[in-house]
Amino acid sequence: MTSAPPRRANSAPPGQRAREWIRQLGRWLGLLGVAVLVILAPFVGLNNFWLMFLAALAISLVLTASLNLAMGYAGLVSMAHTGLFATGAYASGILAAKAGWPVWLSLPMGVVAAAVVGALMALATLRAAHLYFAMITFAFNLVLVEIAVEAVPLTGGLVGLLGVPRPRVGDLPLTIADYYLLTWALAGLALLFVRNVVDSRYGRAFIALRDGEDAAAALGIAPFRYKLLNFTLSAALAGLGGALFAHLNGFVHPALAGAEGSLNLFIALLLGGIGTLAGPLIGMVLVTLLQQLIAPLALYQALIFGAILLVAMMVVPAGLVGAWRQFAEARGWRREEALPSDEELPDPLAYLAAQPQEAVSAPIALTVRGLSKRFGGLQALHQVDLEVKAGTVHGLIGPNGSGKSTTVNCITGMYPPDAGEIIALGHLLHHPRPHRVAQLGVVRVFQLVHLFRQMTVLENVLVGLHLRARQSVLDALLRLPRFLQEEQQLRRQALAYLALVGLRDRALLPAARLSYGQQRLLELARALAANPHLLILDEPATGLTAEELRRVGTLIARLRAAGLPVLLIEHNMAFVMSLCDRISVLDHGEKIAEGPPEAIQRDPTVIEVYLGTSRGALSSALPAAPTPPPPSPAHPLLVVKDLTAGYGAVTALRGVSLEVRPGEFVVLLGANGAGKTTTLRTISGLLKPRHGTILFEGTPVHTLPPHRITARGVAHVPEGRQIFPNLTVLENLQLGGYLFRSQRALFQETLEQVIAIFPRLRERSHQLAGTLSGGEQQMLAIGRALMSRPRLLMLDEPSLGLAVKVVDELFAFLARLQREHQLAILLVEQQAALALSLAQRGYVLENGQVVLQGTAADLTAEERVQQVYLGGASVSA
Repeated sequence: MTSAPPRRANSAPPGQRAREWIRQLGRWLGLLGVAVLVILAPFVGLNNFWLMFLAALAISLVLTASLNLAMGYAGLVSMAHTGLFATGAYASGILAAKAGWPVWLSLPMGVVAAAVVGALMALATLRAAHLYFAMITFAFNLVLVEIAVEAVPLTGGLVGLLGVPRPRVGDLPLTIADYYLLTWALAGLALLFVRNVVDSRYGRAFIALRDGEDAAAALGIAPFRYKLLNFTLSAALAGLGGALFAHLNGFVHPALAGAEGSLNLFIALLLGGIGTLAGPLIGMVLVTLLQQLIAPLALYQALIFGAILLVAMMVVPAGLVGAWRQFAEARGWRREEALPSDEELPDPLAYLAAQPQEAVSAPIALTVRGLSKRFGGLQALHQVDLEVKAGTVHGLIGPNGSGKSTTVNCITGMYPPDAGEIIALGHLLHHPRPHRVAQLGVVRVFQLVHLFRQMTVLENVLVGLHLRARQSVLDALLRLPRFLQEEQQLRRQALAYLALVGLRDRALLPAARLSYGQQRLLELARALAANPHLLILDEPATGLTAEELRRVGTLIARLRAAGLPVLLIEHNMAFVMSLCDRISVLDHGEKIAEGPPEAIQRDPTVIEVYLGTSRGALSSALPAAPTPPPPSPAHPLLVVKDLTAGYGAVTALRGVSLEVRPGEFVVLLGANGAGKTTTLRTISGLLKPRHGTILFEGTPVHTLPPHRITARGVAHVPEGRQIFPNLTVLENLQLGGYLFRSQRALFQETLEQVIAIFPRLRERSHQLAGTLSGGEQQMLAIGRALMSRPRLLMLDEPSLGLAVKVVDELFAFLARLQREHQLAILLVEQQAALALSLAQRGYVLENGQVVLQGTAADLTAEERVQQVYLGGASVSA
């Protein structure tokens, strides 16, 4: 196991341990103090008004905790919780006042009634998106209010349900003081149960679904089932609050489900800190006390509370508890807790040896036959066959848009295939759901980081262990011994996986504080914790340092040695070639080659896909006539110097320098993930550089916003075209000329010039852009860019997804545009030979750095260009 020398994870400095001990002591003393005050309240001379007020406060805390469980932990924005509160109140009140049930029976039935209504509501609404879920629950709340108003024989209508009794002990009803103590006792138990659920596998599942449903499902968590469970528990809590309220006040009124109560709830959650245990409770205490203080201004309560909500969201957007946590984190006051030592940790790879024999002994782990998938008019996959043998690393490569991610998404249930057959680990996958695929043992790591960023590093891996846990809801609620024993075992396993990827000492840090490379390693540890029988890695090497890359490569080799089959999708060709036993190559949704790495590197078809033509024919792709000499290098149009840029924790560019002269055609080459798109995005202002300068016509532009850079004369045609599909062709072009909208003559002249260049756009001028063919959409994207009258045109993968004939026409047009209009062009293109046949100079990127540059002829003859695209010795080495 790769890990640090044995030591305890809580070996913090003495001062820090002392602060943590003091905080823990203060927390327990605070809870003890609240309990003492609650118990003593009836004996210190408080009159009935204040006892009822404090009892109502306890009920409000239960209702707040119920909404926080749904909204704060599962992301279910419910507008129906006051209605569920009223449901519990009416159910218990009707049974006690009209059916003559004992209150000790009507109270729990009120809880059950609210839970049933909440479950039915969830069944009808959970498949809706977040905004629609909120609106549908709001409609349900209106329905509940209307039922309360119209069902007069049961509910009393607008008058309300009167004569609701309090519980009795023998022949005597409980006094206000007795009922006050009962209310706080039940409220305390309810809050304890919420805390227990949140701090269990169920709470981790709720948070995972809130922060990333796709990632949670890929670890075996059933989204619908756990959201239904969450909302039902939340509704039951709201029903408990309503039932207690009915017997406290002696009546129930439809106003209980009104908008005023909902407003107070949301203010309490947002003011205190949604998604925390203590925050919403603190918020509700403040709201209740404020409501009492401004009682003389009751007519203006909504206005006052609305203003408080606005101010709170501006000053403390994370709530009071969230603001305190940020303050504490900024000062290094992070939580310390005792964790097992390294000697106590199990060997995580030992679990692979203990897999069921039928899952790992079959010679073929994955079989894909005739897989096809279409998105509208795009054939993303066509008759793809794939076979991953047990105990091997199988590579899946191809240029951008070749269908790799679509293949993985079909295998893992993210997309339903249109045709074909998928057999994984002996199971035929017929339109499976992602969580069912994970439960079978097919686990994936996504192309982009899908961490649960609000959780700690350790908690992320505990989510990965979700399927191994056997604790029931009752175990979690009551904190039974088997629950505590299993939680300790899960934590040891999680730490073992963190040690495996070198993150043992980061276990208690928030996942968001890790570097990008560490986040990728954490995702890998979490995937391994999910007990895979087949592991799918989608670009795991992206953004890793050399040491992290070595660690991942070593780990994949160990997994193969342990018998775990791996399907590897990766753009780092040296990494792929060094690890894979066999490689499949996709292009335009079809498999074009398959074999061992050495054969793939020499395959003429693969070379043609990556470079545009075979190596032997590269030189013949150059134009026969020499291109005009570029203007003097003393006056470059664009100068990029020492450019460093990235996304969040990812550094995509490292010291990139290049230049483009007026009227020059320059090509930017490199494998997928090399940083080409990031370079164009940074030049056009869509991404701010971390370091370096960008000069256009001698003026710095790297600090300008994108629209001002466009106004200077830089036009950017992004990858994927990104036209406005619901606007017409003419409207797209008009938006491209927005800078000259007030200069009618110049605007019309430019429009006529662009339409003259692309006559087909005139024919389609009133057609919706989304209905154009791929080639026509690319023409429109270029025409829209030309409408800004640029001096530099930047194009990102213009051939992507186009037929060969259309690509030839497009590049012929680009050559004519550059030659006839002396327009400077900076082109990013996967088809290297085709791009070099048009360009005068070029740059080659690898891992965010310029590793080759020179004339088109020099780069065409350079053998190292193939190494960049298809692996081998690293150019930058």
